[in-house]
Amino acid sequence: MKELLKYSIVIVLIFNLYCGGKEPVKIGFAGSLSGKFSDFGTDGRDGVISAIEKINSEGGINGRKLELLTSDDKGSAEAARKGDIDLIDRGAAVIIGHMTSSMTMAVADIVNEKKVVMVSPTVSTDLLNDIDDYIIRVVSSTKVESLTLAEKVYDLYKIRSISFIYDLSNRDYTESWVKNFKAAFSKKGGRSIETISFSSLDTMQYSKIAEDALRKGPDAVAVVANSQDTALICQQIRKKTRIPIFACAWSQTKDLIIQGGGSVEGVILSHQFSKDNVSEDYPEFKKSFTRRFNREPEFPAVFSYNAMMVIADALKRDDNISNLKKTILEKREYKGIHSNFKINEYGDAITEFHLISIKEGKFVGIPNKEEAVK
Repeated sequence: MKELLKYSIVIVLIFNLYCGGKEPVKIGFAGSLSGKFSDFGTDGRDGVISAIEKINSEGGINGRKLELLTSDDKGSAEAARKGDIDLIDRGAAVIIGHMTSSMTMAVADIVNEKKVVMVSPTVSTDLLNDIDDYIIRVVSSTKVESLTLAEKVYDLYKIRSISFIYDLSNRDYTESWVKNFKAAFSKKGGRSIETISFSSLDTMQYSKIAEDALRKGPDAVAVVANSQDTALICQQIRKKTRIPIFACAWSQTKDLIIQGGGSVEGVILSHQFSKDNVSEDYPEFKKSFTRRFNREPEFPAVFSYNAMMVIADALKRDDNISNLKKTILEKREYKGIHSNFKINEYGDAITEFHLISIKEGKFVGIPNKEEAVK
């Protein structure tokens, strides 16, 4: 009996040594996997899955595999808070998410109190700028996005007056966007005509929203909303006028084109991701993602993949989870699947923006100073 016990122990030790006996590193993902913003959350989750599967296929992190835990915030602050607490209780060492600014702001106190690093793929609210906290971002702030577009709208497209339509359901992003755009546009000499707000969580009359924005005859309209609402608002604007329409980075998913159809042709936005400006690694990522999920990746998948790779890079250098924030921040420069980016001492990303237009049902990069509104 003693001999049998001895051999059993030896077999268990050998299995643990060669068959992955180390505990996996649990990675949390939090985003909207159902509801109106689910295109954002689902694409982001799948980007993380792509990264984890690649890392695990190459041996994991210092011999430890990664295990994904997911939470659906449902676009609700209450669900987001409960979900993040649950992820932490289930052993998540780090959380990737949330995918919208308002959901991230709703849980900021939780991750800071628990000292759990949250790496957000797509959150850009200015409310997180220059703060020493546990939230790290791989995209630049809203300020950079809206200032970039405002300057182009005035200088390149010769727009002198503009109306705004923005969604209050993600106000931590949209209000910053509108405020920064107005400031830059006004400094150039432009005028803000109308500012119309709505909540995508309420029942809306898109025709009334468009009518109010156009009432005083602006040269253009800026829509700051998710892809679905932007598409429906563009449809109503196009029934009344052909003036230029500008949009925000939040709206750049396939749903904008699918639901907007011809009404979104020519819409222009400023974004950190352009398929015309990608790294040499992007084609293989796109091929692998498309094969795995039977669709091409949108920008939330790209940035979520980047977020996971930032975490993996740090853990390979120091797998002590308590040092994760410090380890990420001390490197500063990272290679993204789309382009390289920097992360400053506050965990805020510094990236390049590109002008994007919708042409023939596709997002197309606009060469600098070569395009004008027709």
